[in-house]
Amino acid sequence: MEEINISGDLVILRSVQTLKQISVEDLLGSLQASAGLRTPILPDGVIYFAAKSSKRLYVRCRKPGPVTLNWKTEKNDEEMIQSTLKLPWVYFFHTYTGHAFEDLYVFCSAERIEDAGDMLCRLPIKNQGQNCSICMGSDLKFSLEGRMSGKLARVEDHFWNSTFNSDMEDNFYNSCPGWLKDAVKDDEDPFITWERFSADSNFDPCKMEWVKYRKWSEVVDTILGGA
Repeated sequence: MEEINISGDLVILRSVQTLKQISVEDLLGSLQASAGLRTPILPDGVIYFAAKSSKRLYVRCRKPGPVTLNWKTEKNDEEMIQSTLKLPWVYFFHTYTGHAFEDLYVFCSAERIEDAGDMLCRLPIKNQGQNCSICMGSDLKFSLEGRMSGKLARVEDHFWNSTFNSDMEDNFYNSCPGWLKDAVKDDEDPFITWERFSADSNFDPCKMEWVKYRKWSEVVDTILGGA
């Protein structure tokens, strides 16, 4: 086969021998595989995936909007209260070892995260550890079965449908932003204050400041690396 190559003022006629012919799609696939760029087929709603050794991280997000939570007060752990709160962007970091669920971390942001250098914030929620992991109990870990997409959805449903309590109240108060703390009346629980803000049609959680935690990339490195 002859090939004409025009370079500047020169026209070069070459005799070319075809050694192998493959489709462009196969070539790109080969390059991606050799470069380690292939990802697994991601479960429904997953916006980010990372893995190290046998540990896997799946991230899903919830758009801003209201949610109704069940919770109990520190003074009266027999009474369940329901509060409807307007939330900003919420990010769920699910961790698995192989196919076994390990932990759920929950963060928030006033803006949609678009870069690994963007800052994640603390979602002021009860039953949350200092590293933003959620106390989910042990029963759920051993009852999760089926496809990964179903597991992720069940973990989040369990989170939203939980009855939050005051077991980690200090972490909750430390996660409350200044505008929320400043508006608390007397001994009022910040959830009640937040609900009062949320009842105002002009309240936009994406225009409020939230307590900064760490950059997305730092969170991922810590979760996968155990630092």
